[in-house]
Amino acid sequence: MTGIVRLACISIAVSLTGAASALAADDGAPNLRGTRYCEIIPVYRDGLSFHLEVYNTLGQNDCPPAIWDAIDPKALAKELGAEEVVMNGPRFWVMDRIIATGTTKDGATKEFDGLAATQRATLSLPLRVIVFGSRPYSEKTIVRDTTYVYDAGKPVYEITDDAGNVYVMQTCAEIVDKTLAMDDLAGLGAR
Repeated sequence: MTGIVRLACISIAVSLTGAASALAADDGAPNLRGTRYCEIIPVYRDGLSFHLEVYNTLGQNDCPPAIWDAIDPKALAKELGAEEVVMNGPRFWVMDRIIATGTTKDGATKEFDGLAATQRATLSLPLRVIVFGSRPYSEKTIVRDTTYVYDAGKPVYEITDDAGNVYVMQTCAEIVDKTLAMDDLAGLGAR
């Protein structure tokens, strides 16, 4: 089950959606494009569903490799009383700014084996999604209050599904390709 949970969680984390906006660059939010971060996602069983808490390092640190690489997800899951801990990263923001409100902005900050991260989202998944998986790039409902800002004139990377729905890339990850860089994104579809 561990591999299935990991794939489902990573697929969900990659496909989480928020509102994109054309707000002015002086909205007060820091520029994030190209900023490194990581996510730690404890997965808790709740009857016939799973509850996921998404913590990320935005605003705390840039996910230092020495600390990130030293985290043992199995030991951390045991410590947290979770079924599993999904390590999602390192990642880099592709949008320019995030404007968060409510619990997304004010989530609790925890330290995971020396890595500070703030809870930014929660979601629940039925057992069938964990057991049977979900299609890549499928939509999931997530609880958070977030506006994503992409500055005019900067690159935006899109993926179109078989039904013609267009999704905008929020982040890129070094999970599969440790050498992936922002400059590689324009040609990513050719890989």
